[in-house]
Amino acid sequence: MIRLFDGLLNAMAIVAGVLIALIPLLIFYDAALRILRIGASVWVNDFSAIFLVYATFLAAPWLQRERGHIYVEVIADRLPRVARRRLAQGIAAICAVVCLYLAYRSATVVHANIGYYDVSAIQTPRWVRFAPLPIGFFLLALQFLRDVCSTGARPDPTVAVGG
Repeated sequence: MIRLFDGLLNAMAIVAGVLIALIPLLIFYDAALRILRIGASVWVNDFSAIFLVYATFLAAPWLQRERGHIYVEVIADRLPRVARRRLAQGIAAICAVVCLYLAYRSATVVHANIGYYDVSAIQTPRWVRFAPLPIGFFLLALQFLRDVCSTGARPDPTVAVGG
């Protein structure tokens, strides 16, 4: 089950990376059309904004697993190894609870926006813009729970959560 979860996080991170890579290509495409006076692609800004949201929430659980989130270690550095690990587990537990709450709240936002459309340059179902939030928050909560239950074999027990 852990391999499946890790595979899912890896796949989501790859999709996030592809989305991030597409954004400058789309902007270049739009700029080229304008420079060549062919016209402008009205959908580039909308898709870029959507891609940023998707990339953020698809990559967040993977980033936590890889210890890529910022963590201030001023207090943790002064604690003994066991206390540092307990502090990291406590912080991870709090983060898991917050992420579960945010997953629930964002799921209600997605549900409330079904049937509505945003009309700017393109008509987009409004729920599409919010869809990655509950998924990302839920998987991030699961990763934080993994950190809470970690034996210390992985991650390094001398490093606090996120550092």
